Amino acid sequence: MHTNHKILLRTAERISSHLQRLRASPVSIDLPDGDWAQCRSLIHQIDLCANRNWTHAGGLIKDCLERALERCSDRLREIAREVSGSGRLAPIQSDREVFKDLVALSDEFEGVTIDGSSQTVSVTTDPIVLEEIDLGPFVIRLHLDRIGERRPYEVVALAPNPAGESSETTHPKG
Repeated sequence: MHTNHKILLRTAERISSHLQRLRASPVSIDLPDGDWAQCRSLIHQIDLCANRNWTHAGGLIKDCLERALERCSDRLREIAREVSGSGRLAPIQSDREVFKDLVALSDEFEGVTIDGSSQTVSVTTDPIVLEEIDLGPFVIRLHLDRIGERRPYEVVALAPNPAGESSETTHPKG
């Protein structure tokens, strides 16, 4: 077997094994108890203000309650998405299927790197042009130990150049 294929096969086995462990692990659900307790406390404070005719203070606390309820609601929606998504997991690919995907990746991109020490699979794209703006090439890196997390990938511009509007937004020189 070609050395490159051995590396791809070991990586495929690692990915498949990781996916199987994810499937077997129980879903951890952390309800927003702290947010809920804060909402209950604010409601108690609003009642106290109403009993004492402190209308201005009660109005300020109602504003705080509205924000706390939004945080609690947002967190509950996030939990619902996680629970819903965990129940409909796609079938786990076999080592062979993951291997074929890695071979296809190597066929599609010239710059494919598998780094065993950092547990990553990376590809380098050709220069990307978007609406006549040359953004240049990027490295897309999959962190194998982050598979199953919200963002297992990172995308890195090879020649970052801060955008005029924000130093936090980068794109390669064009």
